[in-house]
Amino acid sequence: MTNDSVQQVKVTGKDGDEKFRYVTTVSINKSTSYKIKKVVTDDESKLVLDLGYGFAVPTNTPDGHGFATFRSGEFMIGLRYCYTPKKALQTYSVGLWCDWRNYTVPKNGVISKNADGIVGFGEYPYDVRETSSKIRIFSLSVPFLFTQKFGKKSKSSFSLGPVVNFNVRGRINNEWTDENAEWEQSIKEIGQRPVTVDIMGILKSDG
Repeated sequence: MTNDSVQQVKVTGKDGDEKFRYVTTVSINKSTSYKIKKVVTDDESKLVLDLGYGFAVPTNTPDGHGFATFRSGEFMIGLRYCYTPKKALQTYSVGLWCDWRNYTVPKNGVISKNADGIVGFGEYPYDVRETSSKIRIFSLSVPFLFTQKFGKKSKSSFSLGPVVNFNVRGRINNEWTDENAEWEQSIKEIGQRPVTVDIMGILKSDG
């Protein structure tokens, strides 16, 4: 038997007659079946753990005063809910972060609070050494980020959006050494702004 649509059937011999011969052709109708599988891509949602460390740089300090950028660290950790519509390259996310920021003034500078509760900049006396002065802020932060991928198969993306900071705690930490001893000073109720807004941009590139 072959794969042709027309087949030949040959019968040789039968009961009582070994010389019997019978030949005929048979048409065979072939059919091909296909299995179609429908693939449905649903919207994607997931929780992402965010962990970051960087440098805190205030932009609205008084003239003539500032902070030491590379000694002003910021650490954050939190979760973010990410939603990506079906077949889209855009992702929308919102989350909750815990954020710790340290704003350190340059050497010999000091932050203090006067009797009226006003926080200001100054300088340590000339006869002290090993000085340190910083503002520490703890915040609960809510990021609202929009992420754009650079292609369906690309792992590179760019994210941009506001981060709302609820600054729940702030204090000043001063340390110095004089000829008598080492001193530490902690000042609370420094009147930090209760709510601030940052703009965050993230560029992600995976090879």
